[in-house]
Amino acid sequence: MTKTQKLRTLLAIVECAPAAGAMTAFESAARRGDLSAFWDHYQEVLKRSTHDRELKVAPNGEISFEMVEPAMQAMYDLPTSD
Repeated sequence: MTKTQKLRTLLAIVECAPAAGAMTAFESAARRGDLSAFWDHYQEVLKRSTHDRELKVAPNGEISFEMVEPAMQAMYDLPTSD
């Protein structure tokens, strides 16, 4: 998997969660091909998010950052060829 493919996939996953304020930084890092910046931003968003928010979005059928974390981590951990 190339870094570009990984970034596109990570962006597609994170787009499933409500991320209006954070999405610009994710998109910008993906456009620049900056996997480190993308992942660092994702980790910061996770640190700022709260369990209370997850409890609020789940009953409404929404997906939280915490819910996509396993998929994000699995994708990030895949070997990158470039």
